[in-house]
Amino acid sequence: MDKQTFYAELTEKLLNAGLSHEYIKRHLAQFDGYFKGKNDEEVAAEISKLGDLDKVAARIKRMTEKAINDAKEENETKKQEERREPVIVNADNENLQEAMKTDAPNDSDDDVVVFEKITDADSSADNVLTEAHGTKRGKILQTETDTSVTSAPIDPKIIEQNRKKFWIIFTATLPITLSILAATAMGFGFLFFCVALVILLSIGTLIFVTAAGTLVSVFGLIFGVSLMLTNVPIGLYECGVAIMIGAFALAIGILVYNFAVRFMPIVAKWLLKLVHYVIRKYRELYVNLKKECIGL
Repeated sequence: MDKQTFYAELTEKLLNAGLSHEYIKRHLAQFDGYFKGKNDEEVAAEISKLGDLDKVAARIKRMTEKAINDAKEENETKKQEERREPVIVNADNENLQEAMKTDAPNDSDDDVVVFEKITDADSSADNVLTEAHGTKRGKILQTETDTSVTSAPIDPKIIEQNRKKFWIIFTATLPITLSILAATAMGFGFLFFCVALVILLSIGTLIFVTAAGTLVSVFGLIFGVSLMLTNVPIGLYECGVAIMIGAFALAIGILVYNFAVRFMPIVAKWLLKLVHYVIRKYRELYVNLKKECIGL
């Protein structure tokens, strides 16, 4: 599963689980930071470690609810500390002076782990999820007391309506989509045809050059030997020319052979990689358009 598909499916499951759109964006942003610098294969491997998306969504929901509850408890504690009235004491009474001493808030609370491992945290899925979401408070709750954060989740009915609208638009624009896909397929088909044609022409050229060079060289040697019976210098010259023609034909044949058998298959291989790349980008474009239209 690629990253975009993972984001789309996870977003839908988190919305169904009751998480707000704002929290989901923050979770996905943390996944972006975790996947940064990794190629598609590494990202797919990390996603596969997470396991079933329903369990992933449930773990994220529990983590978020725990973080929200911890933030509320800390906020209530701070409010109670602020409302506590100061104790008026006699400076001569050491016992009352000790009573004034209250526990100072611990600055290390900012380093409390928000996402503690669940009971099955030994699995690699929880390790990946914990690492992706970080360990400091505030990476999910930027402002714990901000009321705008706890916005209402998107109604699943709205998502369903947007999904129907997407399919209506997709069906209406299907002729354009099919035309683009057909043009792309025809373009790549023409390129593959050209590669095959060049290979066939190169092999034909190799056969012709080899046959012609061999015949000319053999006949030249025979003619040169026959001339050596009457005129040795001219016969030697004709034999030398025949040998040079054979060597030249051999060199041309070697070059054409390497071009047809070694170089052109490499071109075909890279062209096939380009086809896979374009197909993958078309698929990502489809997923992104669907995601934007539905409103995820």
